[in-house]
Order: sequence, then C-alpha cells, then structure tokens
Amino acid sequence: MCVFHIIKRYLLTKCAHVFTGRALVEAGESYKQLAEIKYSMEDNVKQNFLEPLQNMQNKDLKEVNVCSRLVILLYGADNDQFLSVYSL
Repeated sequence: MCVFHIIKRYLLTKCAHVFTGRALVEAGESYKQLAEIKYSMEDNVKQNFLEPLQNMQNKDLKEVNVCSRLVILLYGADNDQFLSVYSL
C-alpha cells in the first residue's frame, strides 16, 4: 500500500468523525428546540383551553348544587310538603 492511500484513508476517517460529531451536535440542538416548542404548546393549551374549561365546570357544579338545595328546601324530602323559601 502506498503512502497516498494511507493518508487518504486517514483523512477520510478523520473527516467522518468530524462530520458525525457535527451532526450529533445539530441533532441535539434540534431536540432542544422541539422540547421548547412542546412546552410552549402545552402551556398554551393549558392556559387557553384547560383552565377555562375547569373554571366553567366548577361554576356549573356550584350552580347545580345551589339549585338542588333550593329544590330540596322548597319541596322537602317527601315531595309532598312545601317549605318556605325563607328557610335558606
């Protein structure tokens, strides 16, 4: 084997390691950017969808509880008696 082939093989091997390292660094940076986008989207969904939905659900449950207590107070447990609204 001549010296030219040895040098050529060495340079190709060395360049391959450099390109592989650079590719790994770029892939790592891409994963970091994807993670930032993912967390941003999760925060956006939580703030603009889940929290308003939770607030609406809590409000509706409170209204149902108030209405059910009012019905129980108005009609009593037997549904035959009429109780005064003032007993609230």
